[in-house]
Amino acid sequence: DVREVELPLEARKLYDEMEEELLAQYDGETFRAANAGVAMGKCQQIANGGLYKPQYVDEQGRLPKGPREWVHVHDAKTEAMEDLSDELGGKPMMVAYHFGHDLARLQTLFGKDTPYLGAGVAGKKADKIIAGWNAGDVERLLVHPASAGHGLNLQGSNSEHVALYSLIDDYELCNQLVRR
Repeated sequence: DVREVELPLEARKLYDEMEEELLAQYDGETFRAANAGVAMGKCQQIANGGLYKPQYVDEQGRLPKGPREWVHVHDAKTEAMEDLSDELGGKPMMVAYHFGHDLARLQTLFGKDTPYLGAGVAGKKADKIIAGWNAGDVERLLVHPASAGHGLNLQGSNSEHVALYSLIDDYELCNQLVRR
């Protein structure tokens, strides 16, 4: 089932500027893409609803520590995910995300305690999440394809629903994730 989500007008304008000019202004920031590949990543972010702020190095040439700052662009995809979740009526669903700001919006939608498999989750914590999912105790599992696409047994759940909040442009990761 493919669901198209139309971008709000302001987000569409931002997307088009980035795609065509490799440069866009938004929320008091200038967003630049060094090439078409970088612009594609920024357009994916915009389509999802957020955009990482530019990072600047300090005097020693180091990037800032901690999570990257981002700006909110729109809620269209999050609202579509909420509609899908409502349609499922509590049936388990695995939701794939790509960017950290996607995870933040999904956790706002489903609750901060919604388990996820992605950056910062490993060892016993990951094992506990996987066991809960496979036991059917987890209604929503948020997954980053690079973290959940290979080597994990997530088939124990009775879930039949995998939603891609973010499009996955790596066929192997997408294929492996859907088969979890």
